[in-house]
Amino acid sequence: MSANDGATTASSRQFVLEKESELRVEVGPEAALRLRLTAGAAEVFGAELPPGKWITVPALQNIAIFTWKGATIELDGISEVEYVADETPMVSYVNAHAILDGRRTRARTGNGLDYSQVYAYCMTS
Repeated sequence: MSANDGATTASSRQFVLEKESELRVEVGPEAALRLRLTAGAAEVFGAELPPGKWITVPALQNIAIFTWKGATIELDGISEVEYVADETPMVSYVNAHAILDGRRTRARTGNGLDYSQVYAYCMTS
């Protein structure tokens, strides 16, 4: 893994991401930055990156490239900040989604909730 908290030059560099980690990049005001997925699978804000294809990130943008199983990302261009973070909110997001989805399923099937008790509570309140 590589990290750089300062401005970078326009040279190409690679970041190896471990599972459930993300590469955070702040693109500077001077020019756009290019990135590509060279190995594994990764996403930017939920959109999967196509393998081997260069993606342009406009100037003054902040992005987070997340991977569930591991990935290698190549950056080309100037950035203000770039670093790998092992603590991301993505696992918490998936857990919250699973809980809400389970509650929706139970609500649709009527399992787990006695609507007569809810009605009685509302009438007495």
